[in-house]
Amino acid sequence: MKKIAVILFVLSATTLLAQNAENTDSQFFYRGADACDNGDYEEAIKYFNKDLEENPESGHTYSYLAWSFLNIEEYEKALAAADMAVKYIAKNDTTFLIFNYTTRGQVNMFLYDTASALTDYANAIKIRPDDETLYFERAYIYESQKKYALAEADYQKMIELVPDDELAYFCSGRNFNLQGRYADAIKRFDSAIKLANDDSEAYALRARSYLGLEKWNEATDDLISAIAIDWNVTALNTAQGLRNPAAQILMSKIKMQLEKKPDDPAFTSLMGTLYQNERQFKDAISWYITCSENCAVPNLFMRISDCYKELGMFEDALANINKSISITNVIEPQFYQRRADIYYEMGNVKSALTDINEVLEREPLYDWGYYRRGWFKEISGDIDKAIEDYSWCIRLDPKYAYAYIARGSAYKRQGKKDLALTDFKTVVEMEDSPYKAECVHYAYLELGEPDKAVAAVNTAIAEDPTDSGVYYDAACLYSKMQDKANALKYLEKSLELGFTRFFHIEKDFDLDFIRNTDEFKALISKYKAAH
Repeated sequence: MKKIAVILFVLSATTLLAQNAENTDSQFFYRGADACDNGDYEEAIKYFNKDLEENPESGHTYSYLAWSFLNIEEYEKALAAADMAVKYIAKNDTTFLIFNYTTRGQVNMFLYDTASALTDYANAIKIRPDDETLYFERAYIYESQKKYALAEADYQKMIELVPDDELAYFCSGRNFNLQGRYADAIKRFDSAIKLANDDSEAYALRARSYLGLEKWNEATDDLISAIAIDWNVTALNTAQGLRNPAAQILMSKIKMQLEKKPDDPAFTSLMGTLYQNERQFKDAISWYITCSENCAVPNLFMRISDCYKELGMFEDALANINKSISITNVIEPQFYQRRADIYYEMGNVKSALTDINEVLEREPLYDWGYYRRGWFKEISGDIDKAIEDYSWCIRLDPKYAYAYIARGSAYKRQGKKDLALTDFKTVVEMEDSPYKAECVHYAYLELGEPDKAVAAVNTAIAEDPTDSGVYYDAACLYSKMQDKANALKYLEKSLELGFTRFFHIEKDFDLDFIRNTDEFKALISKYKAAH
């Protein structure tokens, strides 16, 4: 595809340059060039350094050396070599000058020196102002700096130079999307698709443009086209995130698509995801099972497991996550994380700890893993180790409010009031920052502001009145306030909406005030039986 070919222009340039290299009898140079072309950059560097011992003013060798250092990510050495190349390459040797300027431009980007990178590309363009690839690469730098107007100027220059190049229109459309200029983006994608009607990415990004304009029919048509061409990942990710009304429109169109090709795994899996997003878990499972008959991949069984877990069918959830683990060739921490959560909901905290330990052994910087392990340890009675894990979570993600609430509550149970208050105050401070805390109601209550706590939880309910979790949070809050009537009322509402985490309800310290009441026991008994 043309887009890929242009992006890899510099990567293939060494082969071209070897054919145009300056005359030399040095076997070291040619051996280095061969090694470089074969991707053996360490070997190439050895030969180029030997050549420089004999030919210390060889600009071509310095150019190759810079490119080799760039590819092994030794950027300072690459920059030094590129500087020497500019010093010795003849001014009329345009091919090598451009190669060296673009190499140095890439090096400067990796060194976060965008000003120097832009200067290098400007010098290259000055030498060869009709080379569209140079404008393409410079536009990428401008986009990374959010200088969209300058990027668009370069894309427009590409269009003037090569008016039948689909890449220029595609990149321009993407650039307009980044600015929220969706109507302009659509015009560019129209041109790109006219030139290459099999470019799935163009359809996928045009779909995003239409979504930005709330043109659901056009957007969903493009998503269908992109997925049908080659299971385009951008389109699939966009489709999986859709909500109504776009989701319903897309589902109707997928069903029509499946009439033509009923076993298409991309569309059957997507139907499962859309139903899962709408919390229609039984329908989602049905679609995922249909998909698994033709595409039995680990992530599919993970999704089936997630749905069963949401339904409170933990044995089925465990069976499917075990299937994910059994058919994958490597240890996937996400599968063990999910299995740990399932074990916990089944009351098997020991196995949950075993799995979460496996996760953290393989991903020692996984912040949420420490938070989760902290809770497993806390309900197992090891409060000191729990606090240690909560603290690790906070070190790795200082904006994760629940970790402060958990640690503050653990400190409070230890009688360490000052440490607890510090954590609760931190959560309240997040409320007035871009990192708004979902659990701020607990912090307000602990700081002696129950009215603000109630207002915060009511706001959360108003924002998502069908979410069982927010009603459960309200039940916990009122229980901590020793308001039995409201605690029971919101707990029942949570259970009505499908909250099935009965083991968690049994272990959650927040519900201690109502746990031993007859009303609580009757409520749990009723919904366990119904479930």
